[in-house]
Amino acid sequence: MISRPAAGDPHHYNPQDLCAGGKRRVAQRAAELVPENGTIPLDSGTTVYELSRQLAQRRGLHVATNDLICALSSNPEISVFVLGGALRTANFSMNGPFTENVIRQLHADAVVFSRGLMGFSMDELPTKRLMIRSARQTVLLCCHTKLESSAFVSICPLRDIDVIITEAETDPGILVKLEEQGIKVFTARNAACPHSFPPNIRPIHSKTAGAGARAVPK
Repeated sequence: MISRPAAGDPHHYNPQDLCAGGKRRVAQRAAELVPENGTIPLDSGTTVYELSRQLAQRRGLHVATNDLICALSSNPEISVFVLGGALRTANFSMNGPFTENVIRQLHADAVVFSRGLMGFSMDELPTKRLMIRSARQTVLLCCHTKLESSAFVSICPLRDIDVIITEAETDPGILVKLEEQGIKVFTARNAACPHSFPPNIRPIHSKTAGAGARAVPK
């Protein structure tokens, strides 16, 4: 089934937008957090798509996604499970009861989002919330403009976010407030600053966390 896009829900696979250096750098940093042989649900969005392109160079990963473009960016060395459902032609994502039933069976290391804490469509809300529940850790990839703006509906409260990876241009005051909420915040700097992650950062890994725990990089 194909669902029509909601008003104000932009077609997020704009070729000009995909060339944005900030999203690409955020995705490159996020790829460093993904463990070998990890199980990672990927939500829809331009920065997550950039992450899927980075992960396409890896082997042994298990990726579940409701985004057709992310799924198609994979390679034969990666196990990809497409979460079927009603297709939104605005962003090539799948949502609805069928998608939700499948997500309830997932047990993942981390789920990755890239559309901020606010969603554009009520149809997508249950899918995103179930993805968060399925994973030990929730990682948000976010350019500075999204952290400084809001949309129509809230996907989840800040307490459900473990890690945020954003650009160096983000307002420092916002980053401080996020860290005060217990969120690990990392900035992806430009090419002149290639080592913006602390040297002791550890990747997400399910073996380091107990049942129901969330493994947050130290």
